[in-house]
Amino acid sequence: MLYQDPLDANAEHHGGALNFGNDGKLYITTGEHFTGISQQLDSPRGKILRINKDGTIPTDNPFYDGAGPNVDSIWARGLRNPFRAFYDRLSEGSISRTLRQRPSHRARGSEPGNRGANYGWPLCEGPCGNPAVTDPIYWYPHNGRDASITGGFIYRGSQFPSEYYGNYFFATTLRTGYGA
Repeated sequence: MLYQDPLDANAEHHGGALNFGNDGKLYITTGEHFTGISQQLDSPRGKILRINKDGTIPTDNPFYDGAGPNVDSIWARGLRNPFRAFYDRLSEGSISRTLRQRPSHRARGSEPGNRGANYGWPLCEGPCGNPAVTDPIYWYPHNGRDASITGGFIYRGSQFPSEYYGNYFFATTLRTGYGA
């Protein structure tokens, strides 16, 4: 086993995407389980975690402090329920898209979570206007509706016109009548 959440799970908001980055490290998304602790560095919840293939923790992780209070595997924080993630190499540098599902539904663009990034949850939704928070590349208000950005990819095919090549495509769901 490479990772196990140290606490019992809540009914929802588990996250759970697993992907290897271009650096050969495993990136794990974790939901905040309705706890509101996505900002805390002593909790793995509401984060993107980065570990080696053998389960050890890379010492170059941004919050690595060895025996200190931080969860050493944290790569990025401030996520609500990142249940899908997609990373894509576009150039010499690693560039990717990380999807976040939040009440205001945000799509993120960065490295696998952007090293040390804070995506704001639960402090803000949508663009925050706070330089300490990484704003989304796209977002839309939920307007009291149940909806989510469900997943996406960067198109690298040849079936569609060339202007689509390298563009990020994602889907959204809108559950009408849900909870009525």
